[in-house]
Amino acid sequence: MKLRRVLAVAVVLLAPVVCLALVMHGFSMAASLAIRERGLAPTDHNAIKHAYAAAEVYSWLRPLRGADSAAKAVIWLGETNEWAERYVKPQVDWSPETYKDLRNNLSGIEAAEWLYEQEGFTSPFTRLRLIGKLAVDGDLAPLYTDPRIPPLPQQTDDGTAVLKMQEDEAQLRAQFAADVRAKADALRADLGL
Repeated sequence: MKLRRVLAVAVVLLAPVVCLALVMHGFSMAASLAIRERGLAPTDHNAIKHAYAAAEVYSWLRPLRGADSAAKAVIWLGETNEWAERYVKPQVDWSPETYKDLRNNLSGIEAAEWLYEQEGFTSPFTRLRLIGKLAVDGDLAPLYTDPRIPPLPQQTDDGTAVLKMQEDEAQLRAQFAADVRAKADALRADLGL
């Protein structure tokens, strides 16, 4: 009887970790698919993974919570993910890398919102194709050395990166949205909308 309880507790504690690992593996595989489909460099993998993960989670939450609440939840999850990576990754990110990841999360939110405005609910494959197109167009930041990443300490300082992103968030979201709207016709043609 005691062994069953121990096993039950172990399953309850490990199930969320296993599920999260499977979901993140799925996003990673999707990023690899977009890279192959678009002929992108492997350096785009992380940018696509972050943007696509943000787009997917936003798309799941938007019908339940509304656009603003869904965006806030995705932003919070992205910040939490960056903090958690410090404890589960063998190599810890520097501040510019953290900022880059959060920046790509914002682009994923805006990409998903643009699709929602165009077609309502769209498939995950359409969102992935859009994220891949944004990577091709240079809208995502593939490396922490991207000139669009502000000067930040070259050290493991997630707090500074998150604070800077919070300062820049409104401006970046508005810019991403404007960039996507400016090329809406080309995007619709590329995606077959």
